[in-house]
Amino acid sequence: MKKRNIIIYIMLCAVVLIPFFFIIHAYALSYSLIGQTARLKQSIPAKIYDRNGELIAELFDEYRDYAAISEIPDSIKCAFMAAEDSSFFMHSGIDFTGIMRALIVDIAGGRLRQGGSTITQQLAKQVYTSRERSVKRKLVELFLAREFEKTLSKEQILEMYLNRIYFGHGVYGVRAAAWFYFGKKTGDINIAEACVLACIPSSPERFSPLKNPAASYEKSRAVMFNLVASGYISKSAAAAMFTQFWENFTAESMTRFTEAGIREEKNDRAPWFTEYIRRELVGMFGAEMVYGGGLVVMTTVDILYQKYADTVMDEALREQNRRAVWQNRAGLNRIEMQYAKLSAGRNAKHASKKNSSAERAVLWNRAFFDNIADEVSVAALITGRDFVDEKVNGAVNLFDRMIKKSRAEGAVAVMDPSNGEILALCGGSRFSRSNQLNRAVQSRRQPGSSFKAFVYGSAIESRKITAATSFYDLPLTYKSRSDTWKPSNYEKDYSGRVLTRGAFAMSLNIVSARIYDIAGGGSITRFASGLTGVPVERFQTDPTLSLGTSELTPLEMATGFCAFANNGFAVTPHGIREIRDSSGKILFTSGDRYKKVRVMDERTAFIMTDIMRGVVDSGTAVYAVRSAGGFHYPCAGKTGTNTDFRDAWFIGFTPEIVAAVWIGCESPEFSLGSGRSGAAIAAPVWGKFMSQVYSTRRSRPFGPAPRGITTRTICSVTGKTADKNCRSRREYFLPGTEPSEKCDSLHGKLSNISELISREKNSEGSSADTKLFDRKVEAETDDSETFIFR
Repeated sequence: MKKRNIIIYIMLCAVVLIPFFFIIHAYALSYSLIGQTARLKQSIPAKIYDRNGELIAELFDEYRDYAAISEIPDSIKCAFMAAEDSSFFMHSGIDFTGIMRALIVDIAGGRLRQGGSTITQQLAKQVYTSRERSVKRKLVELFLAREFEKTLSKEQILEMYLNRIYFGHGVYGVRAAAWFYFGKKTGDINIAEACVLACIPSSPERFSPLKNPAASYEKSRAVMFNLVASGYISKSAAAAMFTQFWENFTAESMTRFTEAGIREEKNDRAPWFTEYIRRELVGMFGAEMVYGGGLVVMTTVDILYQKYADTVMDEALREQNRRAVWQNRAGLNRIEMQYAKLSAGRNAKHASKKNSSAERAVLWNRAFFDNIADEVSVAALITGRDFVDEKVNGAVNLFDRMIKKSRAEGAVAVMDPSNGEILALCGGSRFSRSNQLNRAVQSRRQPGSSFKAFVYGSAIESRKITAATSFYDLPLTYKSRSDTWKPSNYEKDYSGRVLTRGAFAMSLNIVSARIYDIAGGGSITRFASGLTGVPVERFQTDPTLSLGTSELTPLEMATGFCAFANNGFAVTPHGIREIRDSSGKILFTSGDRYKKVRVMDERTAFIMTDIMRGVVDSGTAVYAVRSAGGFHYPCAGKTGTNTDFRDAWFIGFTPEIVAAVWIGCESPEFSLGSGRSGAAIAAPVWGKFMSQVYSTRRSRPFGPAPRGITTRTICSVTGKTADKNCRSRREYFLPGTEPSEKCDSLHGKLSNISELISREKNSEGSSADTKLFDRKVEAETDDSETFIFR
């Protein structure tokens, strides 16, 4: 009997003490949670502004636009209380009447239909607890609700609640929801719209008016009835407003996707630039701070310039792809041949067999894709031969990928040369989920002849040549132990004797190779590295460097040309001016962080700028910039085209703006098409862009010659001091590099290329020239010169 009594006592104690300790544990847990004030902070998007204070984008995981309680109208407050907690201002965090009513409804219905939670309890659940259904979670929620009521006012609780609740489609908070669903500010929301918003948080998937308008209609009508019952609005006014709203909303929502998300709805006005900034911000602060810390980022971009860059590039790419290689028979044949070689190469060991097999494969593939590919795929599915269908689809997908890689893309990088600020950044055609490679900063391509600005600049800076140095544009051959290289000009002809200025304006490749010999590869790479900020190791140091074979990005090329426009000072490209946190505290400022560094004599920069002005005034870009582009203000620049028209460039500048334009196929294995050079397609884009930019600002002329520069009247043919019978011009020189000889006026007698070649050969025999070029000269029957390069 005693033992039984002891067992009963133990059981009674357990029945009493276990719930008691469980409640104590829940209270202790709630007490520890309430001290975690960081949980009270809400995720707020980072806002990115342009240089003039215009909002261009927001970065977020949870889109929330915080609204103070004073900014939220009574219609929204009353609608949410009517939907969730009608006695909000009367209870102290827990509504026992509501809990009992919900319990009765649940028992009568045989399942959980109502929760009975107050707004304060719902806030506690959102801030501290998970969505799990358990007794422990409910107890913690009750204790937290009571604690909230002790420490916060009703207005504060309601403000936190309305800014935290989830409305579906990636939207958090009433201000963001008002914008997403109705395109309105919170202050403009009417009662019917407030009722629709109030019904969503209990089940965002079920009551979203976009996904399930019928359920939203019924639920919001019930909320409106509660408002009528409370006397907030008359029955007739409520009926009229409610009916009118749903008629309008139904018509408007027909043009929206039911699965639309806030990321698709929020308009990013400069997606290429935004992505560039996003990467920088994540590297500086981490993803959590960027997407939820409420950063305010003031950038360097000008949204108007960005619009111009996006527009002109989009138009150029549309035109290029309209006439693209895969839309004509010759180009399509090239793609078919490359496609066939992929399969032929697996079996053919020798090149001749591979080409022969590929030619036969082209014919077979063409017949297969045009006639029986679909039928084979269907037959394979019917007979259960899935591997056959996979092979067919794989072949089709491979061909489609090759077509995609042959499509033209482009980039524009625009900078302020005085400080390195990025004014616009276009990374390609339309930005999308499948097209996010920012070619302006991530794609390295061969700059072609546009790199000659660094070749010539290096030679002038080191006083190896002047703007009046005379060269012979004649056949040239370089030989190494394993290779032979014969540079040729774009027009496949020769100009004979030509001066530095004219050679640059005409973009003569052979002259650029000769200057490489004079200046030296090491000097050129160090010079280019200083201007662009690119490590020396990335440059390929051999004579082909003179024609721009080392790959650079458009932003790097723009950075390099900034030094010419900025009197010899190099700048660091950057897109952020200032960053503040959500409280206004400055976290980052560019300030003196990006200092200018002198990388060349300002007199060299002036001479090179003056030479490059000739490119757009009388050289390769005169028609493209002045006529096709319509830009008539003072400017300078250089076109660039590499082998087989794979890349087309133009980098140009005014005293205030540097812009680099690149256009090329997605993969460098494909050509833009014969004649699609930098002057043909890139320079017109630059001209059109600058025309639009300068329609909004005043043009400023280039500055006068800096102190210390000298001028001479030279012969336009020989580069020597002009004789009275010479065709002459004034030329700029670094001190001590002026021509010392006077022209003998015999240049008119050299009437053909053969005679020039003969004179060049005779002059090349001197030991002085051999030492100057550090090369071995060999006579050849084709009137060319051969250089041994190491």
